[in-house]
Amino acid sequence: MQAVVVGSLVMDISFRVERWPSRGESMVSRCGGMTPGGKGLNQAVALTRLGTPCALVGAVGEDEIGALLMKSMESEQLSTNFMTRVKDHPSGIAVPILLTDGSNAIFVDPGANYRLTIDDLSRSRTALQQCQVLLIQLEVPQAVSIEAAKMVHHNGGLVILDPAPFAPISDELWQWVDIITPNAHELGRILGIDPIKSLGEGLDAAGRLHDMYPHLNAVIATLGNLGVAVANGSDCFTVTAEPIVAVDETAAGDGFNAALASRLLAGK
Repeated sequence: MQAVVVGSLVMDISFRVERWPSRGESMVSRCGGMTPGGKGLNQAVALTRLGTPCALVGAVGEDEIGALLMKSMESEQLSTNFMTRVKDHPSGIAVPILLTDGSNAIFVDPGANYRLTIDDLSRSRTALQQCQVLLIQLEVPQAVSIEAAKMVHHNGGLVILDPAPFAPISDELWQWVDIITPNAHELGRILGIDPIKSLGEGLDAAGRLHDMYPHLNAVIATLGNLGVAVANGSDCFTVTAEPIVAVDETAAGDGFNAALASRLLAGK
């Protein structure tokens, strides 16, 4: 298996609104329906659709939503052999709120995702030891991500951390990360500054973060419609985003991380 994703699976229940409601306001919205998601599942699906063989390691509840999430994996040609079914906690749920301009905010109840354990990695040990790239996020316990990263590193693999949703990153996890891909808000939170508002700010912030953790191969800051800022120690540069009309930003970062991993595996 070229890539392994250790991450979350949730059922998205999305709503579309024209503006954010005021405090205390009730608002009629249009439901976008239920869609399988979660950063782990999103990245694994994107990798598979890009033609990169991958395994997904995660946890869902023994409930109807868990069954639907497992079924969605099978429909995307993803094996469920590395999944854990949790008896005493429900599957994760996310509520994306989508504005008509394509922007969003997402509320997440991790549910069973937070019950993934180091012991659950036993069935995926061979895949982790043989993979070339590991993708991790912050929607499962960091102890699990650390253990998975150790397995991959000890066999010469690369570890990509998407630090979302934001949480303080432990020193132990930092030492096993090769590439980190924060967005404007996450980069600001890590550095204790305001969210990034320009490519120039992003480049400066990416360079500062790399200076803090010089073992990193690269800091790749994803800045939405602005583009990307990259710092890798020897070089710092930006890539301007192509102009598009945004329809829905949900999982944009997940698609980026999957594409990054896919291209790295292709030697690009």
